[in-house]
Amino acid sequence: MVSKFENEIVNMRKEARRSGIELVHPTKYSDVDPFEWFAENYSLYKLGRTDIVDPTFIDFCKKEGIL
Repeated sequence: MVSKFENEIVNMRKEARRSGIELVHPTKYSDVDPFEWFAENYSLYKLGRTDIVDPTFIDFCKKEGIL
């Protein structure tokens, strides 16, 4: 069963692509699926590598109160 938060991640990525926003995939593995994209961006953000984190990810997490 997919949680509400997981649905929000999937929908956010779909909406970004529909809007023509090119998402940043900081690693090859982050392109596997939306949840790996989230996990890779989150890990890199926590490690202080905000230079390679997708700005869309940061905006999403701030909106959701994660960051």
